[in-house]
Amino acid sequence: MVTIDNIPDILGIAILGICFFLLIISVFSWVTNYHLIRNTRELEERFELVQHEYETAMENIEDVVISLARTIDAKDRYTEGHTERVSQYATFLGERLGMNDQQLRNLRIGALIHDIGKIGIDQNVLNKPGKLTPEERQQIETHPVLGEQICSPLKSLQDITFIIRNHHERLDGSGYPDGLKGDEIPLEARIVSIVDVFDALTTDRSYRQAMSIDKALAIIKQETNEGKLDASLVREFEDMLHDMFLLVEEA
Repeated sequence: MVTIDNIPDILGIAILGICFFLLIISVFSWVTNYHLIRNTRELEERFELVQHEYETAMENIEDVVISLARTIDAKDRYTEGHTERVSQYATFLGERLGMNDQQLRNLRIGALIHDIGKIGIDQNVLNKPGKLTPEERQQIETHPVLGEQICSPLKSLQDITFIIRNHHERLDGSGYPDGLKGDEIPLEARIVSIVDVFDALTTDRSYRQAMSIDKALAIIKQETNEGKLDASLVREFEDMLHDMFLLVEEA
């Protein structure tokens, strides 16, 4: 029977019971959280392992594509080393422009494989010493789209496919395959287009001998004046050649 006299005892027992209950809940919660944390750590470790394996696989695929591009490059003595030089020039120019690491990585790899679509072009057409027919020219101009199609299924290369597709576009819309104009052409593609032209002009080709750097730059400046190439990038590229001691100031 509850009386005024024994209320303190009852309250004491109730408080003790509540404390005991809270203790049980705390222990249960701690045990549950321990297992949860442990399971979460295991899941995180497994996820990191799968992610590492995926990234490794993507890097391997990327390496295969780059090796393939270099193999294509090496098949023709006139273009051997072209993609390597274009990649170096482009990366150096990107560094001068203050690009971040990811942009430079995209630029470097995009320039390395910019011509990978030529794997789908008849070798006789690629190496033809004389003037191309309209049909042969049309076939050559499909290589940016072919290159994009080769690389777009690879997630690790999706950020650079626009370089492959757009490196023959011109600011006045006269380029291919899409006839893009002005700022429609991404900066990285504009960089590659300039250094691609420069290296092509300054190396031997099946249809002509290599030009001097001065003559090549004169042609590039002419195309710039015609509105085809980015004038600010061409000026920066010329300054870069000076700094690399490839271009000497006339006395």
